[in-house]
Amino acid sequence: MIAQLEEALSKVKTLSGLLPICSGCNKIRDDHGYWSQVEGYIQEHTDAQFTHGLCPDCIRKYFPEMETGNPPPAGPIHPPPKK
Repeated sequence: MIAQLEEALSKVKTLSGLLPICSGCNKIRDDHGYWSQVEGYIQEHTDAQFTHGLCPDCIRKYFPEMETGNPPPAGPIHPPPKK
């Protein structure tokens, strides 16, 4: 039983403390002063993995035609790059 608990604890990765995050682009600064995307930082420091989608606010922002019932534009569906 103790061996199982020790094995389970060895597999647990957690983040704790304060994470310095940019207010503009949401990149996180690591202990060496490098800035990374949130997804990359979390994947590197935990066992979490990400999938991507769009929340209702972003669908309205980037694809207003979806809400109005108008057909979407032809071509691939990608939100415009952040400025």
